[in-house]
Amino acid sequence: MNKFIEILVKRLRSESPSLFKKLRNWAFWLGSLASIVLILPLGLPAWVITAITLFVGITSGIAGASQLTTTDQSIINKEKPDD
Repeated sequence: MNKFIEILVKRLRSESPSLFKKLRNWAFWLGSLASIVLILPLGLPAWVITAITLFVGITSGIAGASQLTTTDQSIINKEKPDD
């Protein structure tokens, strides 16, 4: 478990490729806007609320996965299982 946390922290602190930075930022802002729509008392139908809630979850997952993507080869090589 310690090795998992160590690799996770290294991935979070390492540099991400520019494509994934852009993807992370877009997902963050779209998820934030959708969250604001959920907070406002707009009287939306239940299916719209459900769809927006799922959208917020999906964008959060995309942003998190994009943040964990790294260009640091030492981290990538360290994670490979020993044969």
